[in-house]
Amino acid sequence: MSTGLVITKHFLKERRMVAAALGWMVAVVSISTVYAYRTAYPHLTDRLRLSASFSHDAGIAAVFGPAHSLETVAGFTAFRSLAVIPLIIGIWAALTATKALRGNEDTGQWEILISAPITRRAATLAALRGIYLSLTMTLVIGSVALSATALISHDFKVSAALFFALALVSSGYLFASIGAVASQLVSTRRTAATITGLVIGLSFLIRAVADSSPSIAWVHWFSPLGWITSTAPLTKSHWLGLSLVFATTIICTGIAITLSSNRDLTASLIPERISDTNGREIKSIPRLWVKLQGLNILSWGAGFFFMSFAFGLVAHGATQAFSGSSTIQKTFGALGITKMSELFFGIIFLMLSTGLMFAANSHAAAFREQEAEGYIDHLLVSPKSRTQVYLSRLLVSIVGLTFIALMAGFGAFSGSSLRTGDLGIKDALMAGLNMVPSAMVLFGVSLLVFGFYPRAVSIVGQSLLAWSFLLELIGSTLKLNHYILDTSFLHHMAFAPAASPRGGQNLLLLGIAVVLSLAGLVGFSRRDTALG
Repeated sequence: MSTGLVITKHFLKERRMVAAALGWMVAVVSISTVYAYRTAYPHLTDRLRLSASFSHDAGIAAVFGPAHSLETVAGFTAFRSLAVIPLIIGIWAALTATKALRGNEDTGQWEILISAPITRRAATLAALRGIYLSLTMTLVIGSVALSATALISHDFKVSAALFFALALVSSGYLFASIGAVASQLVSTRRTAATITGLVIGLSFLIRAVADSSPSIAWVHWFSPLGWITSTAPLTKSHWLGLSLVFATTIICTGIAITLSSNRDLTASLIPERISDTNGREIKSIPRLWVKLQGLNILSWGAGFFFMSFAFGLVAHGATQAFSGSSTIQKTFGALGITKMSELFFGIIFLMLSTGLMFAANSHAAAFREQEAEGYIDHLLVSPKSRTQVYLSRLLVSIVGLTFIALMAGFGAFSGSSLRTGDLGIKDALMAGLNMVPSAMVLFGVSLLVFGFYPRAVSIVGQSLLAWSFLLELIGSTLKLNHYILDTSFLHHMAFAPAASPRGGQNLLLLGIAVVLSLAGLVGFSRRDTALG
């Protein structure tokens, strides 16, 4: 077997589990949407009312994209899925590409790979081939599930299902290639991931602005996410958007491969700014962690604010759509939820809590990366104990996650205030803080893994997050046993603001998080740094 194929197999093997999980996510979200739509809107009059509410609301179009044929199962399934899945897959692919290329270069693993009889150009191509093959695994799983759904439900054709799956996964190929280019331009994986994240965020913003008004709809052609929503899968299946996506992917892949062969190992086209703290004595470990993680925390906070702000803007239109379904009113009325605006925000904060849990795991993964980059070794040769280093990092992360949660609450309140004012500032902030305990439990699990087997921090945390998300998505539909549902971190959250946060349960979750974090400290204190 050639060296290039060995590298491809290595990267494919590393990412196949997450890729398979993403494929099942595509399947579960799409299939559950078909079932939920049929259940919530069984009559044509309900569906027409839903279509009228969503189709003419600029805020909803800005957040979720253009609505096509919402009075049909196919139209609503595409509308709901295109708003979330391409974004999730694109972010994962971008992080995967920057880690595989610049991240491995930072830690020295890339030097080991290219010490074999292979050029940098061929090694970069082999690595990207492994990433693209993992995305193809996601595509295959999603395609099979959607095709089976088409054959069983008869709501759309198999050919439309295959096109739909390709549209959902296409963002992964595109943003992975953009992440590969960024990895050649800058000198650290963190900076490369930030640049790619900004591209994704800008793409979403341009698409949202374009879809908010028919008069400027042409602007969406400047956004990769706009290209994907323009495909209108399951209803019209336009190929132009996908053609642009894959043409850009090929171009960016070629640029990344060319740049990799024209620079020295660990070098970059954009030089790194030398820190002004070099050579200074470390007097405050928390201040160092804030310096290393501060920008990341602010970025997460800004992202959560604007996301919840956007949902606050569309709350009124979504509330009207919920009010048009007698099934939804009956189901949630049995739980004591009578205000549809509170129901909508409860769903939104449940979705945002998934993002906060991802941020929590990323904090633990960043701790591992900073250990691999040598920061912890520098701290431990100073008169600082491992306990001080660990607990100060824990404190910064707790404050950071709390800040992100509060920004989510404030954003939802701000967006709602500009439209109808259905959400009060107190309820919004409490709903934001209500997300913290579950996120802290996942953070505690991630720190426990970091203490004993640091290389598995990301995969364990992301796997538990995916499991929790899927259980919440399909649990009520499949009527799963409550013991199974209890394994989801999200299942223990109160449905705030529709329901009051449960203080006792939140304190119990925080206590569990503390125990897990201290257990991680025990493991961290007893192992070698950077080795695990």
